[in-house]
Amino acid sequence: MALAATDIEPLLAALVAIDSTSDRSNLPVIDLLQDRLDAAGARTYRVPMPEGDKANLIALVGPACSDGRGLTLCGHVDTVPAGEAGWTSDPRVLSARDDRWYARGACDMKGFVAIATAMLETADTAALRAPLAIVVTCDEEVGSLGAAHLAAHGMPETIPAAMIIGEPTSLQAVRMHKGHLSLRIEVTGVPAHTGSPHLGRNAVEAGGRITAALADLSTIFQGESWEHGACFADVPYPVLAVVSVAGGDAINVVPDRCVVTCGLRCLPGQDPAALVARIKETIAAATDLPWALVRLGDNPAMLTAADAPLHSWLKGHLGQRADLGVSFGTDGGHLSGPGLDCVVWGPGDIGVAHKCDEFVPVAEIDACCSTLEAAIDAFCKDDGL
Repeated sequence: MALAATDIEPLLAALVAIDSTSDRSNLPVIDLLQDRLDAAGARTYRVPMPEGDKANLIALVGPACSDGRGLTLCGHVDTVPAGEAGWTSDPRVLSARDDRWYARGACDMKGFVAIATAMLETADTAALRAPLAIVVTCDEEVGSLGAAHLAAHGMPETIPAAMIIGEPTSLQAVRMHKGHLSLRIEVTGVPAHTGSPHLGRNAVEAGGRITAALADLSTIFQGESWEHGACFADVPYPVLAVVSVAGGDAINVVPDRCVVTCGLRCLPGQDPAALVARIKETIAAATDLPWALVRLGDNPAMLTAADAPLHSWLKGHLGQRADLGVSFGTDGGHLSGPGLDCVVWGPGDIGVAHKCDEFVPVAEIDACCSTLEAAIDAFCKDDGL
């Protein structure tokens, strides 16, 4: 049966009605999806996270995976906070207007999860020569923690190597994205009364010099040539951004501590250690006060071969000529690599994600259904892929 947006709407409405903001448990969403997939006869596996109130879900239909054949659909179900102010409709109610569906998560990325779930529910399992799988992850919005857990501990059942990660790309196939390394710089000074500043060492002033020096380094990055940069048309270079500066306790005390946090978005194929070394050199040149650089989190870049079967098939099916990269991170950073070829492709525009009145165009839901059905035919029913 060919699926369309009208078939997806009830499940998507149920998904967005559940508040699965990253600081909350995602188990109500996992319960809903697992119950539906169990009822459809899928082999389902719940993979709890160590803290206990989060879980990933893996489900398969069709034969067991052999030689990596088949197709895997992947999506996360956590969202950023809705923030009621600014919405013109209830963010927990799927609202239709202007040929769009509005709700928190409609675009990023419960729309794709609803489609992927429906694909498994309605699959003609007797016709499948290779498995169709879904991987539903938790905590993507706070560092792809669910995907990292699966990558570290393995899948409960082997899944197909060809994986579509359904983040919103306006239905363009993306084979690479930047990584995101979060850093904290801790500067230590010497406290003193501000009336006697010569007795102290001002850590906040040092933090200001470090901030300015890192801004200069970011500009230097922009002027250099980088491998794969051409695939990132708007931002073809690694991004270094200072995002916070904090220090000082009282207006009459020379501050003895300053904390600067920054994010580094590396291009695929880059060695983050080499860029971090340049950051350290920059900090050392900016201050003679003691300092420490601490890594807070690392969501790696994704780089899938241009001739990977899924990427080649999607480009051919879509009539897409260019190889594309995006500057936002996905679960593909952890899940891609040996054994899995990930392509980011899904309905909706990342430009409306994380904003009030987030929406997904209904026409793109229809087009996503049509393309996924063709992909299932090619990867799960055709001996050639």
